[in-house]
Amino acid sequence: MSENRPTALFTFGCSTHTSDSLVALLRKHRITAVVDVRSVPFSRFTPHFNREAIQDSLIRNRIHYLWMGPEFGARREEAEAYREGRVDFSKVFQLEAFQRGVARLRVGLAKNYRIALMCTEKDPANCHRTIMVTRYLSNVLAWQVAHIHFDGTVETNATFEARIRALAEVEDDLFTNDPADLTRQAYQWFEARAAWRGESR
Repeated sequence: MSENRPTALFTFGCSTHTSDSLVALLRKHRITAVVDVRSVPFSRFTPHFNREAIQDSLIRNRIHYLWMGPEFGARREEAEAYREGRVDFSKVFQLEAFQRGVARLRVGLAKNYRIALMCTEKDPANCHRTIMVTRYLSNVLAWQVAHIHFDGTVETNATFEARIRALAEVEDDLFTNDPADLTRQAYQWFEARAAWRGESR
């Protein structure tokens, strides 16, 4: 059953924003809750985005903050999330923690929060927040998702998927002309670059 709804779920990268410019960006898009999907909510280069610092900044500006690294982070503790030393996103989708995170997002959306999933990378094409998390939400659950860029512009998920198909050079051929299959191939191409490599603990 489709869970389509008006867009109230976004993504963005904190990147090199200042605290003030980030708050301004969120206010522009009327974001009321930020879900931090970084596995390790710490930055040596932008310490104002360390977990405690960004939480304090957002709360002062009446924006809710929730760290959900265990649910949506790219680095996984679960051994079953790995294939040949690399996180396999399709396996992550089946994890109890990931599904718990999805359930919490569903509750937040039902309460009419405008939620933005936050990670570090500036371009959503280079980040697991889209290649893993919103890939599941949009492709499996049919949720409406949009991506807020550094300059404040918004990219729809349909446009984002067309862009990653072009970047991955996935094209129609004699044997593949199903847009969903082409999109799947593009996600797999980017997953090979975005997936965490290492061993589970």
